[in-house]
Amino acid sequence: MSSNKRLSRWLMAVLTAVIALLMLAASGFAAGAQFQVLGYLGQTAIDANGPTYGLVVDKVGNLYGQSYGGGTTGGGTVYEFSPQPNGLWADTILWDFCTAPYCYDGVYPSANLIFDSAGNMYGTASYGGTGEYGVVFELTPGPGITWAQKVLYNFQNNGKDGVNPNDTLVLDSSGNLYGTCGTGGKYGYGIVFRLTPRKSGTWNEHILYSFKGNGDGNNPQGGVVLDAAGNVYGMTQNGGSSGFGNVFELENNGGKFTERVIHNFCASGSTICHDGAFPVSPLTIDAAGNLYGTSTIGGSSGLACDTRGCGTVFELSLQANSKWKLTVLHNFQPGYDGIYPSSGLTWDAAGNLYGETSSGGGDNFGTIFELTPGPSGKWKLNTLYYFTGTSDGSAPSGGLAFDSSGNLYGTSVGGAPWQYDPGATIFELTP
Repeated sequence: MSSNKRLSRWLMAVLTAVIALLMLAASGFAAGAQFQVLGYLGQTAIDANGPTYGLVVDKVGNLYGQSYGGGTTGGGTVYEFSPQPNGLWADTILWDFCTAPYCYDGVYPSANLIFDSAGNMYGTASYGGTGEYGVVFELTPGPGITWAQKVLYNFQNNGKDGVNPNDTLVLDSSGNLYGTCGTGGKYGYGIVFRLTPRKSGTWNEHILYSFKGNGDGNNPQGGVVLDAAGNVYGMTQNGGSSGFGNVFELENNGGKFTERVIHNFCASGSTICHDGAFPVSPLTIDAAGNLYGTSTIGGSSGLACDTRGCGTVFELSLQANSKWKLTVLHNFQPGYDGIYPSSGLTWDAAGNLYGETSSGGGDNFGTIFELTPGPSGKWKLNTLYYFTGTSDGSAPSGGLAFDSSGNLYGTSVGGAPWQYDPGATIFELTP
């Protein structure tokens, strides 16, 4: 690297640190919470930029994520954000999408990454591949900072397969990958799929369910979660008995999956959907098999945000009669509470839940919140941080990730004034 480039990068790192320190004076803290800007994406046209997703943390504290834009062709990136000896953080592009001919490696990555136990990463790209309808890929670490990408599956618009995958994958104990496509399938309303590795090194797709667009729901969003018995759970953004989305189960019967709807949102059809409506974020499952999630709107706040409320956090628990009961843990309200929850939920070791809202808070740019269980099944919401829309960015939505020390990491939109399309802020929060 030339001396001029080294100087430029050093000056950029120093400027990043100065902006982060200045931001602290104007930020929205809850008592005890410590928020810190680690740095920014989008500092150059070929840096990771554009919409970004949540982060994953490796064993030594490096952060990994995907950006929908940026890179040498603008097709998106996989990046690493890592602490440096001087105390600052730096991003490294691990994969630059659409550098293969005809974008066979994929283009426009579309969700959070996941790790396997060997340190390989898996993700999805919404477009590209041999069929131009998206891919599932694996990234394998090599010498130094090099990574090798392998496309595991190319989606095909053939009247059966899903198209344009846009949700985070999940890995089971046998090494199979599960995911969703919000469109495509036999009826055009999306699918749930499983990818199984073969001894030859190739992967085989099994379509577990094609949504019909009727009472079964349509447009699955947020990916899926698995329970200990291998049953699959997820949510659809639309459809269901009232058209406001649902929660579904794919019951595993010896490898054959049967779909049943375990909750229809806004089934009462009232003006206010007290249980929530139009869910788009992933579910979370606890050790007992209870499901937790967020709905973008709905709840008991009424006309203050939306004709059907400001959003909810809910729990679904299986009852003795084999039916599922939905309990609203929190109804979001205008003001410091935050409105329109925008991500899935993350557990800590003490059983508290953490998430984000895309709006609301002190300056209406979104919040980070904690939900703490209390007596008689009541949960208390604590707004840990509200975004100011300045150097800390705004509208967090990718979800939060814990490191081994209990710190939370995530991304918000914008931040630094030099960012491209529109860049992102990488932050750390210690509850």
